[in-house]
Amino acid sequence: MLSAETIRSVAGRGGVVGLIMAHHLLNDNLTEDRDDLAPTMRSLRLHIGKIRELTGSYDNIGLGTDLDGFIKPTVGGIEMERDLRPL
Repeated sequence: MLSAETIRSVAGRGGVVGLIMAHHLLNDNLTEDRDDLAPTMRSLRLHIGKIRELTGSYDNIGLGTDLDGFIKPTVGGIEMERDLRPL
């Protein structure tokens, strides 16, 4: 969702690029089984890998769950706090 330039700029200032657990944002509107965690994990690995590739570190990556109910629908397999354990 961010350009390579923006990601590098955020990391260069010690900031954090957050990955939000919103299906329509993290998964780019891909269809998936809403109860299946596997597609979510693949998507997270792709995003995290790209950010690390651009910044050279995992230090500037954060996860935003929005489990307080603001984001609907959340990504497949993550609906409650207990669903975060595999992450």
